[in-house]
Amino acid sequence: MQFSIIIATYNSEKTLIRCLESVFSQTCKDVEVLIKDGASTDNTVSLLNEYASQFSFYKSSADSGVYDAWNECIKYSTGDWLLFLGSDDYFTDENALTSVIPYLEAAHKMNAPLVHGQNLIIRSNEVVQVLGSTFENLKAALMKKMVVRHPGCFHNRVMMSEIGLYDTHFKIVGDYDLVYRLVSKYGKTVFYPFSIVAHVMGGLSTAPSKLELLMHETYLLRKKHDLYPFRLIDLDYLKKIILIGLYKIHCEAIINRIFKIKSRLSNYFNK
Repeated sequence: MQFSIIIATYNSEKTLIRCLESVFSQTCKDVEVLIKDGASTDNTVSLLNEYASQFSFYKSSADSGVYDAWNECIKYSTGDWLLFLGSDDYFTDENALTSVIPYLEAAHKMNAPLVHGQNLIIRSNEVVQVLGSTFENLKAALMKKMVVRHPGCFHNRVMMSEIGLYDTHFKIVGDYDLVYRLVSKYGKTVFYPFSIVAHVMGGLSTAPSKLELLMHETYLLRKKHDLYPFRLIDLDYLKKIILIGLYKIHCEAIINRIFKIKSRLSNYFNK
């Protein structure tokens, strides 16, 4: 069983080494690493050049975003299972890949295209939340929102090739779109009840400045897949409206405080 670890980078000098070292320290060695850099202007390319001999694919050039970068790497991948990391994500320990092999073997036997689990959510170098759970009817849950934790989600390469690459029309919800397509076609996934990836808060889908784009793309995604209503107005939607309002009146500090309180409350009630 071979893993393809795919990483997109752009001005990632502050977090890149931690990400790469967590990959190369894995006890499982049947791993290829593919890197697509978006023409970084900081020290990222110099750092990548130091590791270049350990990459099966590496390229630095302008692209249209993370999904465009991942798509280019997919074309050169040869692993049985693909895992996509942000350059600020990292494996929680050296046995991360080894620990999920039984779940990947189970997925292979039942013809499931995805194996997903939990994530440690990191803010200011502290674990503030553990996210990720199993669902009796995953497709029904996905019809409302993205419930699969994409960091730490393994994609069967052959099955993924049958439904196409990431839709680069999306800048934020491309992972949601791809997961929905896979689950719609195959109807099965396997869940592992632990965390192997630490995900740093502040990515595309959580940045307050990106909330309007997130909401617009979610509308487009729902329209693409005929998910009615196209604009789902629920509690999460109303929360985003409030956060956008606060952001526009320069209350980002308040927003960050809200996120922190929400994470602590969630952890408390999920104990």
